[in-house]
Amino acid sequence: MKNKLKVMFKKCLFFLIFTSLFLNSNYSIASFDKKNVENLVNLYAELLITYCNAPDDITAESKRRDLYKLFEVPQLDHAFDLFNNEEKDELNAESYLRIIKTVYGNKILVDFENLHVFSCTTVINGVQFAFATINKKLEYIGNRTEFKNKEKNVKVLIGINVSKPEYKIDLVVFPEEYISHDKGCIIDEKQDGQNALFLENITIADLAFNKKDYISAKQFYEKAALYKPNDAKAISQLSKCNSIINFESCQANADKYFSEGNYSKAKEMYVKIVNQYSEKKDLALNKIKDCDEQIRLQNYSEFKKTGDDFYNKQFYSAAAENYRSALKYNPNDTYSLDMIKKCDNADKTTAINGINKARNLVSKNEKKYFPEIIKILTYYEPSGLLTGQDYYNLAAILDVAYGNVNNFMNYSKRQSYHLAKEYCLKSMARGYTSAEVLWYDRFNNKSRNK
Repeated sequence: MKNKLKVMFKKCLFFLIFTSLFLNSNYSIASFDKKNVENLVNLYAELLITYCNAPDDITAESKRRDLYKLFEVPQLDHAFDLFNNEEKDELNAESYLRIIKTVYGNKILVDFENLHVFSCTTVINGVQFAFATINKKLEYIGNRTEFKNKEKNVKVLIGINVSKPEYKIDLVVFPEEYISHDKGCIIDEKQDGQNALFLENITIADLAFNKKDYISAKQFYEKAALYKPNDAKAISQLSKCNSIINFESCQANADKYFSEGNYSKAKEMYVKIVNQYSEKKDLALNKIKDCDEQIRLQNYSEFKKTGDDFYNKQFYSAAAENYRSALKYNPNDTYSLDMIKKCDNADKTTAINGINKARNLVSKNEKKYFPEIIKILTYYEPSGLLTGQDYYNLAAILDVAYGNVNNFMNYSKRQSYHLAKEYCLKSMARGYTSAEVLWYDRFNNKSRNK
């Protein structure tokens, strides 16, 4: 029971908040009490039902007076939906009720259904009017021969003056005969339903937008646009939501890349913000500067580390090249300058001795030495001391893809084959003629599917 009460309370609270917003938004429904209009029309229907088939004259007279109280004046327009061609010069409520008594003897069964109260209103000469439509069925049950078995199904439009605290009926006409005094209220139940749904969704969207919940706002602006596709505000606000959501996504991704140390990708996102979101330009430009600085530091650190690795392996030419690259990102760096001097004066004997050892093993032309040859030559390749013939030897051994080489170096057949092609090209670049023969004999086709 307590849970049910909580649910009811939440629903009531939401309704009150929503109604308040709905009535105060730029797209608000007309400020009248829709429930009071509905009650007034239902009371009119019940009184007319009883009056048209009153059990006696006293009851009929009582209901007629009660009906008069609902009208602004008894002489207001009233649709003549009776069975005879009544006089057309007195189509008002007073004559309508009088004819029901004098001509039909209060012997008409009347029933009403499908009441629709419109959300819109019309202002005429400073007076606000609300509208409702309702289906009406009439059936004569008296003894007059000319009306025997007569029936009618009609729809009537009821206009209500809602400018005063006490609402009054101002007219009862056929909808097709009503001429709107302005464009504020079009008597079309389907369109009115769409308008109500439009107003409901755009009001909730505005609330979400003001709370900076742009994803929810976008969803409700999209729903509102379904009912009014060309509405300027819905289109404009939807565009704002998309722009903000896209910016927030772009900003979040940029910050994420930055925090992860992926400064190049972060910079791409910040540049996108600069190009697409001018109001956020200054902040993004500052972040781009931060990215550039971090990229500079990363590049410096990477080249310096690679230089150190090569130096420790005594590949002094390769080490010096990386130290010089490091200087591009940190000019006048004393560490890199000092290391370049060390490399320029370093002894190349160790690398030459290692490469000569591999060449001696090649001269033996024995399969058992192939793994060691590959290991030595690939190790000393960064030294820059390998000749065209050394690269040719690498290509020739790897092309054969002996199991003992691949297993020792942990290469697949495919990896071995493509490394062989690479070394063959490097051999050709150094002018080693035999490499061209090897290339056209073994590699000048599509890659083998290894």
